[in-house]
Amino acid sequence: MSNTVSSAAGTLSESDLGRTTIRKVERRLVPFCMLLFIVSFLDRINIGFAALQMNKQISIGAAAFGAGVGLFFIGYFLFEVPSNLILHRVGARRWISRIVISWGAITALHVFITGVKSFDALRFLLGLAEAGFAPGLLYYFTGWFPAQYRGAVMARYLTASAIAIIIGAPLSTSLFHLGGIFGLAGWQWMFLIEGGLGVALGIVTLFYLTDKPQDAAWLAADERNWLVTAMATQSRHVVEFSGFGASLKDVRLWLLTFMFFCFGIASYGLIFWIPQIIHQLSGLSSDGIGVVAALPWIAAIIAMTIVGKSSDQRQERYLHFAGSLVAGAIGLIGSVLVRDPTVALVFIGLGAVGIWSALGVFWTIPQQMFSGAAAAGALALINSIGNLGGFVGPYIMGIAKSHFGTFSIGLLWLGGFMIAGAAVSVMMKMLTGRVAPMGA
Repeated sequence: MSNTVSSAAGTLSESDLGRTTIRKVERRLVPFCMLLFIVSFLDRINIGFAALQMNKQISIGAAAFGAGVGLFFIGYFLFEVPSNLILHRVGARRWISRIVISWGAITALHVFITGVKSFDALRFLLGLAEAGFAPGLLYYFTGWFPAQYRGAVMARYLTASAIAIIIGAPLSTSLFHLGGIFGLAGWQWMFLIEGGLGVALGIVTLFYLTDKPQDAAWLAADERNWLVTAMATQSRHVVEFSGFGASLKDVRLWLLTFMFFCFGIASYGLIFWIPQIIHQLSGLSSDGIGVVAALPWIAAIIAMTIVGKSSDQRQERYLHFAGSLVAGAIGLIGSVLVRDPTVALVFIGLGAVGIWSALGVFWTIPQQMFSGAAAAGALALINSIGNLGGFVGPYIMGIAKSHFGTFSIGLLWLGGFMIAGAAVSVMMKMLTGRVAPMGA
């Protein structure tokens, strides 16, 4: 390829053309994928807000609620790897559309929860339906963004989880005011409306996403050629395996899985219980809880962006991940040690900021280690086993609340797992050193 490339905008150097192309791809794909992620995360965590009304109405105790919430991740675990391997074969556009429509429909079916059995069954089915979505989009991005751009891109994309909580907290609690219409409770309206949104977006996905750069009619010919060449060049530098099975022999895959497992315990242990933690500390009404629950995630979005850019600039991932988790652990443990409820809430906010700052950085690591079917399977395996922490974390919190009447012991456990994940990340740094940018 020559040093200059003709484009619709004139003659650009390859570096200028690359930056222009990446900006266009980011504008096209990232906001829409963020919207999908927001709705998926909203449909996953809205059960925490529903609990403010639902648990009392249908007589679900704290331990039963924690266990039922965790069943989502059992279903998720069982179908995660097969789902991503199917996506690798049939393409993201059709498979992601199927996933989004499925989870939206099952979320809407939550209106029929009448007790523990129906609650458990629908949470399990929701996990089956959503399996493959998060790693599917992460794998999708590996085909569109060279590694040197991914830290910032992943951070921006994954801020969607924090945005979902910012939007979801007041939205979910405000929908409670629809209670009584057509004989449905407020929490039932919440599931019906938010699930319906998922179905609608799944249909749009089928027509909006593009599977591969070479099919991107929305790029100019020179931009499309640059991106196809850049991704092909990068793939030659990625640690390549003959298939997913071969990647299972790489010890780094299992260390990354443990790191994400610790992250999952902390993140979901906090997310699903934070409305009730705020209620216990503040005594606020549902509307007040919705507002307060949104505040930590605003700071988390800012922190994610800063950490992601710093990670790209330094081309260092492990210490950024570890430092973020340690900061979060200090927040959760500190919330237990202080007596003032307002200060405790501030520490809880620090915990959320630390947890989410680690998220965007983490996913840049496996994306630079694996490609092809190995990447599809590895990302899914890490996400599926890691998300089993989504069963462990909420269950730990539920048991702690049932036995001790407060969440303090549970928060200490979450902080401990964060420190363990940070320690393994530092060990990975010592074992493997800096993950070099692919194609450099």
